[in-house]
Amino acid sequence: MARDTIVVAAASIVVALAVIFRERVIASRFGIGDVTDAFALASTTVIFLSTAFGGSLALSLIPALMRIEVDSGQAAAEELCRAVLARLLLGMVVVALVMYVFSESIISVFGSSFSAKKQQLTRTFLVMMLPLLPLSGWVAYAAALLNARRRFLFSTMAPAVIPIAVVFALQVTSTPYALASGLLLGYLLQCLMLALVLKQEASWLLPKWKAQRSDLNAVWRQYLPVTIGAAFMGSTVMTDQVMAGWLAPGSVATLAFASVLVNYLNAFGGRALGAPALSHFSKLTARKQWADASRLMWQALLIIGGIAFGLTVVIWNFSDWFVAQLFERGAFTSLDTARVAEVQKYFALQLIFQFVGVLLVRMLSALEKNRVILAVATFNFFANIWLNYVLMKFLGVAGIALSTSIVLCVSALLCGAAVWRSLNASTDGKRRL
Repeated sequence: MARDTIVVAAASIVVALAVIFRERVIASRFGIGDVTDAFALASTTVIFLSTAFGGSLALSLIPALMRIEVDSGQAAAEELCRAVLARLLLGMVVVALVMYVFSESIISVFGSSFSAKKQQLTRTFLVMMLPLLPLSGWVAYAAALLNARRRFLFSTMAPAVIPIAVVFALQVTSTPYALASGLLLGYLLQCLMLALVLKQEASWLLPKWKAQRSDLNAVWRQYLPVTIGAAFMGSTVMTDQVMAGWLAPGSVATLAFASVLVNYLNAFGGRALGAPALSHFSKLTARKQWADASRLMWQALLIIGGIAFGLTVVIWNFSDWFVAQLFERGAFTSLDTARVAEVQKYFALQLIFQFVGVLLVRMLSALEKNRVILAVATFNFFANIWLNYVLMKFLGVAGIALSTSIVLCVSALLCGAAVWRSLNASTDGKRRL
């Protein structure tokens, strides 16, 4: 697990550098203005949907895939995966069509504080990016196959082409629409890369409707709660963007820029820890090696928690310097740096809980306790709204960042309690102290 984590961490650094480079280009080109606000809200909406429906796939498919390969063989596993892919793609196309039909109403609600011109720009961005939904579903499926085979380097490195494509599009044309077209180009290139990597298993990449109903039901029982949970968790980002729109102009962009460094540290930690942890935890729990699974998880929690604490201290103390180095150029002024740095400090408080939470959630999925993830995510959604409303009155947009950190702290404690209870259950149903 340590070796796999190092591989994923190295690849994630490349992805993070590419994303930061893209954000620097966007900040220099558009600053904190209407274009950035509109793109942030539209892209957050699309990415939320792709994460909720596609990003949840690995948590339900990988444990089932490993179990079926052991019990029924490769042919049954391939049949299941292709059937899952067919249903996932169909669902993503339906979601994209629904979003297109109701896009105007959705933007009028989410961007209620935007001017009419700004709402129209946001809707244009949203419609341009809707083809990303089926593409992102296919990408999530291909990445899950690679992770199940412990080929973490390729699945982690592939997303780097997305920010590179956005930068390329901005160099070709200076119009705001290059942001959306570049994002679409990046996902197409990522699909091509993953297809080339998986060319030896090309048949696995083609959807097929038929499969064993019992196997599909097993995946569905785990996929549905984790998808709904991911929708609740992802919607907290959208909720933060919408509620930031109630504040002074530029607050949405301020929140977006302030979250860049912390979000990509979270994404870095999530990729570096999540994929190897799910693979190894699923293997140990499938073999009922409970003691080994428990020991591996608690050791990882201690190490990762210490690293995250150190990162939090560094970002809190050098927040202004980080923001200035990342964004302060062109249309992004020193006044913008001060505003973003203050919000970034409160975002940094979530790092330890986010890192620890990744491991806990992966263990819950390996234990087929995805309903617990749904319950915690539901709590997070409503608690985040209430805390946003309370804290933004006192701290403005910084209160929204602090609310996120508090909610993640509580959710990590809840997940930890659920894992502790599950791993300490003996085979005869009794509980050990």
